[in-house]
Amino acid sequence: MREVSKFLALAPAERRLLVGAATLLAMIALVLRLLPFRTLRRIAASLGHPPARPARRPHPSADRIAWAITVASRYLPGTRSCLP
Repeated sequence: MREVSKFLALAPAERRLLVGAATLLAMIALVLRLLPFRTLRRIAASLGHPPARPARRPHPSADRIAWAITVASRYLPGTRSCLP
């Protein structure tokens, strides 16, 4: 229950960042289990960079992104290794 209250006490932008990090970590962990790494690497290379579009909100700093990934990885199974 304490975790929920801490989550709700965050600013909306930080909650969005944390949910996004948890979603991406879970997806990456799942894909790493389903596909060989070589295939995953080839898919990632073919994606390239997303098209540039004007940002509606400021991007979070690298420190905040690292914070979100660290916190999210504590609560998701299979995301404790460095690969996801």
